[in-house]
Amino acid sequence: MLSSLISTLVIGIPRARGIGVLDVTNYFGPTARAWVETGRPCPDFPLATLQIEEVGTQTLRMCALRRPFIPALLASASLFTDAATSLFVVKALVSSALLGLSFWWAVRGQSARGRLPLLVFGFVASLNPSLMSQMAGIETEEAYAIPMLAVLTGLWLDRATLRARWAQALALALIVSLLLIKSSYVFGCLTLVACLAKAVPRPRDFLAVGLTLAVSVILGLGAFAKVESGRFATQSSIDWWNARKGNSDTTDTFLHRSQLDFLRLPPVPPSATEGEWAFDDHYKRETLAFWAADPWRFVRMTARRAFEYFVRVDFVSGNSSGAIAGLLWLTANVLLRVFLLGSLAAAALAWVRPSVAQPPGTRPLAAGWIVLVGAFAAPHMLGFAYLRHVVMLAIPAAFVLARLLDREPSAPR
Repeated sequence: MLSSLISTLVIGIPRARGIGVLDVTNYFGPTARAWVETGRPCPDFPLATLQIEEVGTQTLRMCALRRPFIPALLASASLFTDAATSLFVVKALVSSALLGLSFWWAVRGQSARGRLPLLVFGFVASLNPSLMSQMAGIETEEAYAIPMLAVLTGLWLDRATLRARWAQALALALIVSLLLIKSSYVFGCLTLVACLAKAVPRPRDFLAVGLTLAVSVILGLGAFAKVESGRFATQSSIDWWNARKGNSDTTDTFLHRSQLDFLRLPPVPPSATEGEWAFDDHYKRETLAFWAADPWRFVRMTARRAFEYFVRVDFVSGNSSGAIAGLLWLTANVLLRVFLLGSLAAAALAWVRPSVAQPPGTRPLAAGWIVLVGAFAAPHMLGFAYLRHVVMLAIPAAFVLARLLDREPSAPR
């Protein structure tokens, strides 16, 4: 789509100037560099970069910090070019092609009268500035997940195409890719397998193959972690560190001033720096103790996180041109919430009060969408959520809302 190309030209390439492929942020670059230089994805991380107080120059070797998809991509790209701008351009072209396919398949599955609303909803969702910013990057999981999830939603809505074996293979390949990108996508990926199984001619076969493949990948990641880090684990070794940031005495007050990425945590005991899993276990104990100390506080904070994820809209204020930019930002993110909450409301209504006018397959779509959103949101209800965690659902929500509002039979489903 044009939004991916435009965002890369306007945001991505200027951001990437002078940066090497192995120098990208969010811990992916150092992991890829270690992979290239030592053959293992095990960089020595300064604990100061994890916003921990009083650690000085102390480092910790981390082999299970990130899922392998992005570090392996960066390491492979570094064999051909050292300029991050080249990877930005290639990634933008691939993402644009995937988004284009997602729109094509979503439109094919829509009735003639419902195609224009779907195109409008999807186009408006794709112009969300936060989504465009993520699409322009190569250093966040959402940069890759956004086009993949859009394609999977498009295939889900186009049952005629999903009947083909190649389309089913493509869907499973994208689900595997998502599993290799981020540990918190596990529940969403398993739900996607179940949703797509309802849309294929032989649902039991697809479900069996999909679940077997997904579980095999999850177990394979655990074995990979065992070889590299010494523990069989299907999560990242900083998952509980992330959870602790979202569950502390200073979380709520800090959220009003800045992102939790910059929240400094208290010093850790020496035992917590004996290895990456000792580090993870330390924050696991602290987080569980925080929850147990005041269960009602946990409920309140979970409700606040749900509000942050589903409802809250930030306004970027300023003067003159800053105010105009803030208004555009506000409008775009209000529309994002309209698509997300509107699709959930329409799905709930279609499930609870089915209409004789609604096309066949609407109720399974409605139930599947509600569960799918919940599956992707659930990990953030325990930790924290940023806007970039929500915008990956923007285009799928627009597609699903347009489908649920369509009361005419579509092309063969």
